[in-house]
Amino acid sequence: MTNDLKCITVFGSGTIGTENPLYQTAYELGFLLGKAGFTHVSGGYGGTMEAGAKGARDAGAKTIGITVESWGPPNPYIIECRSMPNLFRRLEQLMKIGQGYIVLPGATGTLLEFALAWERINKHIDRPKPIVLLGDFWLPVVDFIKRQIPDSRPADVSHPDCLFGGFLWHEPTPEKTVHRIISRILP
Repeated sequence: MTNDLKCITVFGSGTIGTENPLYQTAYELGFLLGKAGFTHVSGGYGGTMEAGAKGARDAGAKTIGITVESWGPPNPYIIECRSMPNLFRRLEQLMKIGQGYIVLPGATGTLLEFALAWERINKHIDRPKPIVLLGDFWLPVVDFIKRQIPDSRPADVSHPDCLFGGFLWHEPTPEKTVHRIISRILP
């Protein structure tokens, strides 16, 4: 059971190869989350999901992969695999298990995960949980969406890294991302 665990769900690309600098960024993020005492939760497959899980394992942390039954096995760094019957149940579990979310660069799957996390908090389906965008990749999307939402200023304008509603943040490095997660989750 994960009730006593501090779980952070990390969204990112499943197609990034080990030679891509983003793989190392995801590894470093997973390692730092693990050293900070967090369980690393991801979709459980390759790319940045694999890199983050590997980093977390190297730090001695637990890893959880939320997969889809028909999509194949998880990466070898997943300690606990929770296989869901379909994509929508997978998304539901990724949202439910995370006490916070970190979003790495990715494609349509990552966009879906990011948008769902944002929408669930924005519509008060979920309690506010920090969503931290690592790097600048998603900033154009956020800027576009904010232009469509009236009065979309951050809840605390004294924090320039807060992008929306006091729960959506931007950080440039894995270190600052983990610090932001710690500052928003731990007392």
